[in-house]
Amino acid sequence: MKAGYDVYAVEDASGGTSVTAHNAAMRRVEQAGAAPMTALQVLLEYQRDWARKETYDAVIGVVKEHCGAYGQGCEYAYTMVHGAPPAGAALKVDAMEDPANETGPLTVIVTWKVRKGREREFEAWRHEIGDAALKFPGHMGST
Repeated sequence: MKAGYDVYAVEDASGGTSVTAHNAAMRRVEQAGAAPMTALQVLLEYQRDWARKETYDAVIGVVKEHCGAYGQGCEYAYTMVHGAPPAGAALKVDAMEDPANETGPLTVIVTWKVRKGREREFEAWRHEIGDAALKFPGHMGST
């Protein structure tokens, strides 16, 4: 900053020994004149404009996989607003050499890390989301 550079601190890519330590460090960064931002903000700054087609697919792939609700919103816009197939529908697995089976069943394994004391709340949510998923065409259930 003393050399005339704009400095940005990527808050969700920084850590501390505790939440308190992290927050105190971020306040110091801000007091020094740096601007806090998130990893998603950095990614979108690099993309600059969705009209930049040469990086669009790679950026949107990162967004869908790692950017939580924003990524889910992008997937929703693709499938519901624009009528595109869900991301998994375009997935090709090298082991599936039979072209007739490229759109066959897909198994997804999801693991959960549930905070201690929140098990009941999680199970209620899991059942709610599972019931909602059953309404989508092609969903074959979960265990």
